[in-house]
Amino acid sequence: MPSLRASAVTLTLLIAHLFGDSYAAAAVGLLSDALGSLQTALLIVSPLLLLVAAGLACLALGSIQADTNAMDQRWSNREAPGSGSAH
Repeated sequence: MPSLRASAVTLTLLIAHLFGDSYAAAAVGLLSDALGSLQTALLIVSPLLLLVAAGLACLALGSIQADTNAMDQRWSNREAPGSGSAH
């Protein structure tokens, strides 16, 4: 379902930009000021967020097979364009 895929990509990009771009520079800057080191602030923030992302990806792995099967089922039940009855 191309429209569903486009919606999913759009939502993913929106969430990534809302939670990443909107406050990331300020958060790292505040941490850097508090610690007195930009390098230390980045060493704290970057691996932590990568671990969070890896954890969420692992959670998503549990539904891949079911999602793939559901998608295959929907696509196999769909009529080919132009093969439907004329109204």
